[in-house]
Amino acid sequence: MCEAVNKIPTGRLVPFDINNTVRREFDDCFLISNDDIVLESNYSTIRIIRRGMPYVQIFTGVPNAVAIEPMSGAPDAYHNGMGLIIMKPGEERVFKFTIEVLRL
Repeated sequence: MCEAVNKIPTGRLVPFDINNTVRREFDDCFLISNDDIVLESNYSTIRIIRRGMPYVQIFTGVPNAVAIEPMSGAPDAYHNGMGLIIMKPGEERVFKFTIEVLRL
């Protein structure tokens, strides 16, 4: 998990164990490997496939909802360097994510 103090990114990663938490609300950035993200509920199953976007911002501040934002770098990457990509003139990068609804 990308550490933030008073919602300001510190540029440090801290361990996070989703199975050992009592926290139920998120507005945080996570560094997640290129594995797909699968969200399951009694209502649906959704898979998010990301390429070139290892950081994910997760927000659950609205009841019965979740917002997931795939990102190429962490918040404030310009200052903390986490995921910062400096491109040269003419250089290209491709970032992509796909959301699949597997079950409704």
